[in-house]
Amino acid sequence: MYAIDPRLPLPQVLDQYPSGTPHRRSHVNDYLLVPREMEYFNGLLARLGRTQPPLQTDQLATAARSLNNAAGDESASPCIEQRMRHADLLEQLLQETDWEPAAEVSCELHLVMAYLHASHQLIPDTVPGVGQLDQAIVIDTVWPKLA
Repeated sequence: MYAIDPRLPLPQVLDQYPSGTPHRRSHVNDYLLVPREMEYFNGLLARLGRTQPPLQTDQLATAARSLNNAAGDESASPCIEQRMRHADLLEQLLQETDWEPAAEVSCELHLVMAYLHASHQLIPDTVPGVGQLDQAIVIDTVWPKLA
């Protein structure tokens, strides 16, 4: 495959087990995360191999706040940009007529591409700074299977 930059970590809160205490935050910036869309997203992550418990809206809100605070403006975080570059590489590979993904990852790759190209995702791309956070999480989840 192509040379990949060293992994820039996504916020750690995304990998932490949620406490038993209910959290109330359900907004990423001004965008309200919808519970049924969270369920769908968590189902997708499980199909892609996520072993941690399902993500909570509070974890996404905390991660978004952390990335926005680190960026200081409305530009995408470097860790999100890196995962989107990885997505571009995967898409280029899938378009190669001389390359066929291994059977054990073919389904996952097609699930990832379907999510990335869906007209509606968990977090709209238009959300300043973190609009592709959900896509970055999807890429991050499947990436170990591709290495």
